[in-house]
Amino acid sequence: MKLCRQVPSMGNSIAVWLLAPLAVGMFACSGPSVPPENRETAKPAVVYNVIEEWSIPNGGYGRAIVVDPAQRSEAGLLALTDQLRQDTKADRNAFVFIYDNSGAAKLRKAAFEARLSTRDMKLHDDHMIGTYVRNSNTGFHAITIALQGAAGPMKEIPLR
Repeated sequence: MKLCRQVPSMGNSIAVWLLAPLAVGMFACSGPSVPPENRETAKPAVVYNVIEEWSIPNGGYGRAIVVDPAQRSEAGLLALTDQLRQDTKADRNAFVFIYDNSGAAKLRKAAFEARLSTRDMKLHDDHMIGTYVRNSNTGFHAITIALQGAAGPMKEIPLR
């Protein structure tokens, strides 16, 4: 509700009584023309660190990134997709491995080449919590969420 300052009394003139509410409405009140509940507010950026980056031959980049462990939820990872969409909008393709532990992210390549000990493979798998893929050639755009790590259940969510 907007609060307006009161206009001092100007006598009993009928014209003043008829025009005063109009003048108050037009000049004395200020504020946004859109009610607060209808205004868009910027979403805060989800912070992540790029641990590894490589180019994709037909355009774009692959990345291994690390987010704060507090982002390890469906809502947190969906918020991350908004940030990744903005950060990769100029890339033809984006393929992002998402981790919540930098040590695990640094093991990505060795894990995919099966060159890790059982202990290191478990560390990698426990902290790989998702992948974000966007291919503008095919229109494919999705995040795969693995809240229990790469060895646990996964949920693919198509994105627009």
